Amino acid sequence: MTAEVLIMNRSAVALAADSKVTIGGEKTYDTVNKIFTLSKIHPVGVMIFGNADFMHYPWELIVKEYREQKKDKSKPTVREWSQDFFQFVRRFGSIKANHIEQNLRAIIGTTFREQERMAFYQAQYKNVSIPSDEYHKILVKLLDEKTAEMSSTGTWLTEAQGRAFSNKYWRVIASEINSLVPSKDKALKNATINLAGAVLYSRDFSPLLSGVVVTGFGEKELLPSMISYLTDGFVGSKIKIVQGYIRNITAETPSHISAFAQHDIVDRFMEGIDPDYSEFLQQLIGRVLRESNLAVFSKWAPKAKQTAKARASVARAAQKTFEKTRQQGIDYRKEIFTDQIMQMAALLPRDEMSFLAESLVALTALHRRVAPDVESVGGPVDVAVISKGDGFIWIKRKHYFKPELNPQFRQNYMRGITGVRK
Repeated sequence: MTAEVLIMNRSAVALAADSKVTIGGEKTYDTVNKIFTLSKIHPVGVMIFGNADFMHYPWELIVKEYREQKKDKSKPTVREWSQDFFQFVRRFGSIKANHIEQNLRAIIGTTFREQERMAFYQAQYKNVSIPSDEYHKILVKLLDEKTAEMSSTGTWLTEAQGRAFSNKYWRVIASEINSLVPSKDKALKNATINLAGAVLYSRDFSPLLSGVVVTGFGEKELLPSMISYLTDGFVGSKIKIVQGYIRNITAETPSHISAFAQHDIVDRFMEGIDPDYSEFLQQLIGRVLRESNLAVFSKWAPKAKQTAKARASVARAAQKTFEKTRQQGIDYRKEIFTDQIMQMAALLPRDEMSFLAESLVALTALHRRVAPDVESVGGPVDVAVISKGDGFIWIKRKHYFKPELNPQFRQNYMRGITGVRK
């Protein structure tokens, strides 16, 4: 896992990322690079989160190979930089049929096992035996809920592409499902089939996803922008990739702050309350408001008036009042917390932007350090600033070697670039 923060205003982009990588769910290392220059001389960079590999190739290798072949060439906008980069990704390496089949199995398997782990914890909490019919019911319920959640995002394939994919890979998919659910439990088997279809066809992603954030300045851009993508690698003959969102700094939008991967602590900082706690309070207040209104109606309204239609009307009125109150709370939170931070971010000089980005990552790392689960954020925080005039500048950067002992590293970095001596 990871924590990454991006801050933009009219003058620059600040990037910060931790160095933690988790292997096998428990083992961690503090040496992973997650921020890279996308060009050796142009003001554009990239952050990677989630899976550090693409079809068994490290993203770091892909970025550096792209950068090497790009040399001094540029693109007019950040969007075009990102499109050009993914055109390169589609051609990268030697992706064979068995690699695609392995990826399909991994996508289905990791998605299923994630729900299986949740079912295991629920069964333990409820003192349900594993395996048992009751445990299978818990698992089926979770699989169905995840399938519905994924399916609600829509599909990334056309109908014709979906049919062609199914015809070609149904044996691989069926084989993986049979290995995950060897029992003859029909309900569990059907739920797993539906889940596999959802994770492969929908615009949602498996736990193996990689996130890619491209940011900086295009050649014709005076103000910075960013664009994010999610990908599960090759699903059939096509890369499953979905654009997340684009943010452009303009006169009307002078600043922007984004957190990627583990963003809950940054959300607390920005909104003044934990988002999960906020959602819990909203549900609690909505339920209490409906129940209290119905209780008053039952106690004081004439019995002749207490019809099902009248009770439904009271419930709707309570819900309407709740929605109005909820929106007032959201507007207050935005005005008092989020908007004020964004106003200050628009005015921050570059050194303060980098400090804020680093601090938000460090705050997330501190929280994970004292939390009872795996310490999934930590290690040195890499920090960079991108500006139109100065380009990509490292503020803090770890090395697995001592730069002073390797002077050839700096010399080799610029080798082959037009106008730079070898």
